[in-house]
Amino acid sequence: MGFDSLFVGVSGLEAYQNQLDVISNNIANVSTTGYKEQNVNFEDLLYQASQYATAPTTSNGGVNGENYGLGVKVGSIDTNFSQGGMTTTGVNTNLAINGDGFFILDSSNGSSAPVYTRNGDFSLNENGLLYDPSSGLAVQGWMADAQGAIAATGVPGDITIPLGLTQQAVGTGLNASEKFGPTGDQVFDASYSGNLDQTNWAAELASVEAGNPPASGAVPETITTTLYDSLGNAHTATITYTPDASGAIAGTDTIPANPALADTLINTAGVANNATATTNVTVTVNSAGTSATVTDTLGNSVTVLPGGSATIDGVTIPLESFSSADAGDTGTLTLTAGNPAVVNTNPALTGNIVASVNAAASTFTGALTGTVNGTGTSMTITDGTNTVSGIANSTVTIDGVQIKLGNFGAADAGAVATIDTTAGSSGLPSSVDNTAGVAEAPSTRWQVSVSFSDGTTFDTINNPGQIDPATGDVDPPTYSVASSGVIGYTYFNQNGQYINSSALIGATGATPGGALTTANGAVHVAGAGTTLAAGDQLNVESWGTGDLATAPTSGASPTGAKATVGPIGIDYSDLSSLAEADSVTTLAQNGYAAGTLDNITIGTNGIITGAFTNGQNATLGQVAVATFQNEDGLAQIGSSQFSETANSGLAQIGTAASGQYGTINSGDLEQSNVDLASEFTKMIAAQNAYQANSKSITVASQDIQTAVNLIPGG
Repeated sequence: MGFDSLFVGVSGLEAYQNQLDVISNNIANVSTTGYKEQNVNFEDLLYQASQYATAPTTSNGGVNGENYGLGVKVGSIDTNFSQGGMTTTGVNTNLAINGDGFFILDSSNGSSAPVYTRNGDFSLNENGLLYDPSSGLAVQGWMADAQGAIAATGVPGDITIPLGLTQQAVGTGLNASEKFGPTGDQVFDASYSGNLDQTNWAAELASVEAGNPPASGAVPETITTTLYDSLGNAHTATITYTPDASGAIAGTDTIPANPALADTLINTAGVANNATATTNVTVTVNSAGTSATVTDTLGNSVTVLPGGSATIDGVTIPLESFSSADAGDTGTLTLTAGNPAVVNTNPALTGNIVASVNAAASTFTGALTGTVNGTGTSMTITDGTNTVSGIANSTVTIDGVQIKLGNFGAADAGAVATIDTTAGSSGLPSSVDNTAGVAEAPSTRWQVSVSFSDGTTFDTINNPGQIDPATGDVDPPTYSVASSGVIGYTYFNQNGQYINSSALIGATGATPGGALTTANGAVHVAGAGTTLAAGDQLNVESWGTGDLATAPTSGASPTGAKATVGPIGIDYSDLSSLAEADSVTTLAQNGYAAGTLDNITIGTNGIITGAFTNGQNATLGQVAVATFQNEDGLAQIGSSQFSETANSGLAQIGTAASGQYGTINSGDLEQSNVDLASEFTKMIAAQNAYQANSKSITVASQDIQTAVNLIPGG
């Protein structure tokens, strides 16, 4: 009937008007922070049967039912929760979720049901409450305890970060919550890294082996580091690493057999040709032994290098390889025209087939044998296992023994020299247990000393590296209290890697070289506390006046305040001893002065970190986020907020950047996810549909009017 057509058209107008309303709302919120686009879905309204279906029979195939529709309705208005773009604001309390999740807002006293939002335009109020200034609702999360730990479980609450929040001073060595060291051995309070130049230790070893007192020629590495007492006063400590070769003994050598050189200045066998003049010829080696001058009485002169030849007055005169040892030597010849030259004087070359030996660094005890080969061009030296070779006047090294070869030649072919050596000692322990208790051979040792200029005192070793002059044994350390002194030694292996530390240069009651082991308590053990015996502890006995010269000492002070004293564990594990320049620096220490909250940052996991004026950071709290099993079931309540409904499911509360929860971007806000081009397209389609429905109403009205006009006089 015509009236049905009217109402069907009206239902279309109502439905598409709703769609236009939703589209207009989307467009209106195109710049709304955290806004999520909505979409309208339509359903047919209902149907009226004009004919019912019948079942087929043996004579009839059955009849389909006939139903005509009576309009349209809005089936659902869905929210598109896809990610919006990010706008950078630079405000650290502006937050945006990248991924799934909602911020949780509640009244500050928890008197109302929480609401949920993607709009993270938050700030701190005058009480330090993190809140949404548009609604006054507090952002929910968890606060950290005094140690910075967060228990992100249970119902979240308000996040309050008081302005002017202060952090109490903590003395170095008194901070149980922050320790340093390798994995499984984080028991230290101050840590140092960098390199100690291995070549400086080698130079110190050579100096001691040469008979000089330990450390007399050492090149130390000195750094300064700041330590804090329990009142927050800074104290500058100077730490010096000195290469230490205490107990080193040089190797020795004797040469029981060392044949003299057999060659003479002039190679008489090589003098050739008859003379063209009658004269006397003189061959003279210069004062440096680098050349010789050949002159005759007729005024002719020729200069010759070692091993060279001179031709004068028709005669060729070959010279042997003279050296500085032959400086000033002179040979003479007589020449008669038409006759061979006659050699009158011909001094033997000075020296032996082995010129000199330096066995200070010898690692071998026994006899070395050197043999000149059959042509006199090289010498081979062997210890019975190892062999080296060298030419005349060169220097070779075998078993740490440096051997300067003499000026041998063909006349010395087959000559044999014997060198007896005894091995030297570096003074290092035969082995040092690392922190795991595994013995390693040390290659360098560095003495560690500390000093304070402000009067701070600590336990120092009275007799570092002392060897009993009567027995030659290493003495046990004794201690006293002073403002400067040695606290221990660090050991490194042949690869320059750190082994361990100790207060000893070797096992006590034995000559230098005794092993340092975990069994005798001479070194640090992983996971155990630091000790004076292990050389990794600075035990403060009293604090001085401090860097500002105003700090109360450990004794009486005008205010009665007294700084706590005690041990400070020193971590050397990040040090190395390579053949590179010194580069030691302070890696970290766990003390600090009192400070005031200066700034906050919020991480991707929602953790709020406070930066204090003393340079320390502390965890203050964490922002909570929530997800829902059915986000489309949430109710939009305005102000970019959603509320929980029976169909959304309960809020699943957790922390950002974990599980199904997205990450939090601090300093950003999420843009609306409305696509204007799409909205305009949908608007055009909705407008056309609206116009078409209005047209159907017009036509239905005209049809009704036509029917009315069928009645005479109507």
